[in-house]
Amino acid sequence: MGSDGVGRRRRVVAPAVNGVAKDGAPQPPPPRLLTLPTVLTIGRVAAVPLLISTFYMEGPWAATATTGIFLAAAVTDWLDGYIARKMQLGTPFGAFLDPVADKLMVAATLVLLCTKPLEISLLRYGPWLLTVPAIAIIGREITMSAVREWAASQNTKVLEAVAVNKLGKWKTATQMTALTLLLASRDPSLPAQDALVTSGVALLYVSAGLAIWSLVLHARLVAASVTPSNFLASKLISLYARAARLHDARGVFDSIPQPSIFAWNAILIALSLHSPDPSAALRLFASSAVSPDEITLSTLLKSLTASGQACSPLVTGELHAVAFLRGFGAHLFVSNGLITAYADTGDMRSARAVFGEMPRRDVVSWNSLISACARAGWYRECLGLFQEFVRVRSSDGAGPNSVTVTSVLHACAQLKAADFGISVHQLAVESGLDMDIAVWNSIVGFYAKCGRLQYARQLLDGMTKKDSISYSAMITGYMNSGHVEEGMELFRQANARAISVWNSVMAGLIQNGRQSDVLGLLQEMITSKVLPNSATLSIIMPSVPSFSTLLGAKQAHGYAIRNDYDQSINLVSALIDAYSKAGFLDAGRKVFKLTEHRGTIVWTSIISAVAAHGEAAEALSLFNQMVSGGTRPDTVTFTAVLSACAHCGKVAEARKIFYSMQAVFGISPVIEQYACMVSALSRAGMLREAVDLVNKMPLEPNAKVWGALLNGAAVIGDVEFGRYAFDRLFIIEPRNTGNYIVMANLYSNAGKWEEAEIIRRMLRGVGLEKVPGCTWN
Repeated sequence: MGSDGVGRRRRVVAPAVNGVAKDGAPQPPPPRLLTLPTVLTIGRVAAVPLLISTFYMEGPWAATATTGIFLAAAVTDWLDGYIARKMQLGTPFGAFLDPVADKLMVAATLVLLCTKPLEISLLRYGPWLLTVPAIAIIGREITMSAVREWAASQNTKVLEAVAVNKLGKWKTATQMTALTLLLASRDPSLPAQDALVTSGVALLYVSAGLAIWSLVLHARLVAASVTPSNFLASKLISLYARAARLHDARGVFDSIPQPSIFAWNAILIALSLHSPDPSAALRLFASSAVSPDEITLSTLLKSLTASGQACSPLVTGELHAVAFLRGFGAHLFVSNGLITAYADTGDMRSARAVFGEMPRRDVVSWNSLISACARAGWYRECLGLFQEFVRVRSSDGAGPNSVTVTSVLHACAQLKAADFGISVHQLAVESGLDMDIAVWNSIVGFYAKCGRLQYARQLLDGMTKKDSISYSAMITGYMNSGHVEEGMELFRQANARAISVWNSVMAGLIQNGRQSDVLGLLQEMITSKVLPNSATLSIIMPSVPSFSTLLGAKQAHGYAIRNDYDQSINLVSALIDAYSKAGFLDAGRKVFKLTEHRGTIVWTSIISAVAAHGEAAEALSLFNQMVSGGTRPDTVTFTAVLSACAHCGKVAEARKIFYSMQAVFGISPVIEQYACMVSALSRAGMLREAVDLVNKMPLEPNAKVWGALLNGAAVIGDVEFGRYAFDRLFIIEPRNTGNYIVMANLYSNAGKWEEAEIIRRMLRGVGLEKVPGCTWN
């Protein structure tokens, strides 16, 4: 009684045609409406009014009669089910009526016990004690009846989810026992009435707990077996995402046969926020045929930036094209995402173009471009945008915030634009932004980097709350200005000595030529139970002799692997550089191949390494792989690959790469690239073209450029162009002995001994002398 009807009676057989089943087997005739199990069930329904009548009657026999009726109903509840299964007498009418009879009997009994107080001294407030479990049990039965009615219209998996389980049977047994004890305890002639009531109430609470728990289990089974609608699924995915339950969110999404755009957006947002692999959202979207909307695109752009794959202009360009074709190019969130994504690829021209085409800009739009310019080294552009932002404000009326101020102060510090930075400081104070510790740290760092150390220190000392960034900013300022002792003194006084502070001190010591002090500081750091991180290793490996050797590189590499730092881009770059300089280029290649996310820095490191070892063809191949894979090269990359081309005589390739800098990548060549191109042309005998390139340079040629032309002329043996370059080098760096020696040798090789002697006299005239070579036997 109180048990569930689903799964308890034998399923009614399918109808047959002319007494024969569809498979040809004989089919029994349709069951009758009134079978013995059905008659017993009808009897239980009829017994409910009789139970109520005897419950309210007076007399010593009334309680016994009520208890007997309830026990008879319980026995027939088991008996009709047994007969229906054993004799195959189940009918649709009986399957419907059986749970109704059970619930009527149980509900009536619970209500009766709650409405007529139990006169028991041990439990004075019996009705109140019974009300709570009665509500729980009746509520559970009503809920399960509604769920089973709905499940009948669903698939087989849902029906199985609401079928009777062992927990339900235990619930029924405890429930029957508790109600029998409570009904029997109303007979005053029975001994130990208090014990009967106490046991009955306790068992009723146990039954209520089992009822609630079984309902929860059924709900979980139903949830797992139901294919939710797209609307409900989207809400569930968002709910799970807010609770950081990504596995459950993905499970709901995977259960949808045809996810709508709302479901797609919900799962993409969940992945971008909580997936340990930030590129998971991108991969999921790439494997689908979904037609994105503006929310989809903005989510993917955020995921792209977070994934570390934002160095790929191909993916960013494809998303931009989709946004343009679907009419979302002017959408505020999409445009903001495009600005950040393009900036992360290094394509500042495209980021600026997207910003310029926006019909409406909020503070995020301005901050996206201003901070991107600060990160990309477009410091003057950053200051110009800030001035424009202050003047026009955003479309929603908002002005600069803490993000704006920190980005602009960084640009001011790099440009040493003290006056501009002071005005930004004043604006921050007037706007109340100086209450933000991040802004205050930026202000301290700005004054320190501009050389105003005393004022920066006053600001630092005046801070009520300092963090590791506060100390790092001031220590870096001291170190940059050569005030090593002041920096070390502040380091000793710092009460927030996180790993970033230790790293700042080590970088400062190396910058000031005190590499010998770094090992002692490293040992002190480890003793203080602050373990080196990837940034620590990246700082010390290139400069500290103990880590620049093969043994040091291996030890640092092993430590990185044990601590999961071996995928840090800066550390990978340092390892490749250390291995290649130690003469183990193959080890550097292996580090590169094992790196999962190869940003510009990693590609540049391996290209520089193979170029330094004279592997020009491999350097070119790596450069082409880098570009075709969507990674954007920077100026250091171009210098490395152009240098490789120059030393192996690949002029055509050098010319193509050099002119692609501006045309394809929007990068203006600097002195280093011009020097490499001049070297490539002059070494190939194209001295006239090399001189034309020098004369057309938008920059003032320095010693690197003229030195490249002189060395190229020496390789070819062209005295005229060699002297042309030497005369300019004599003005720029008259005390560089190398220039005199190259020019003197060039004259000697051409048989012009007098001119060679004149160059040697010039060398002695400026107080220099060539160190004679010797051979040790």
